[in-house]
Amino acid sequence: MNLEQLRKQAKKLVRAARGGDGDQNAVLRGRDDIAALLAELGADTTVAPEDLAVAALARGERPSAALPAELSADAQEVLILAALRGRLELIVDVLGPNFFGHVGGGPPGTLLHHACWVGDRAVVGRLLEIGADPLAPSGAQFDTPIAWAALGSQWHGVPGRDYVAVVETLVGAGAQLEDRFADVAEGPLGEWLQERE
Repeated sequence: MNLEQLRKQAKKLVRAARGGDGDQNAVLRGRDDIAALLAELGADTTVAPEDLAVAALARGERPSAALPAELSADAQEVLILAALRGRLELIVDVLGPNFFGHVGGGPPGTLLHHACWVGDRAVVGRLLEIGADPLAPSGAQFDTPIAWAALGSQWHGVPGRDYVAVVETLVGAGAQLEDRFADVAEGPLGEWLQERE
């Protein structure tokens, strides 16, 4: 995207953000470039201290202000994604291993649910080591972390994802396989489950 396209996109955001929260979202997501452009285009640049605290935590810094008592869906997403992208230890230290939230408008789940969805064996293992509940319900139809791994396996082609290792790790921690997982799992996990029927 060139600068002119970015400016056009930012103008749309400014129109949407007048009286809204466009700048807060840019700051929450660590997009200082977008925040600066929004300010240049006349958007309100006021960011609540709570949003600055969430942004600091997502960057891997201990926030100087308190986090909001109730995190917005945007803040939940930012923190879960930050945990999955290398900020796990600090986020778990501040929010606990069973922090529960949304990503991308999907159902809410714990950090473990989200790590299972993206097939990240290392994060799944670390969360279990520090006390995440391998049987935690999310409230969705497929509500356990292992169920999220089965559903998430549709993305098995994304480099670095290993749903078989995730499921093996969860089973080792006490999670139970269900017959219905074979109906939704794809790729190597689907094959692995079929072999066990």
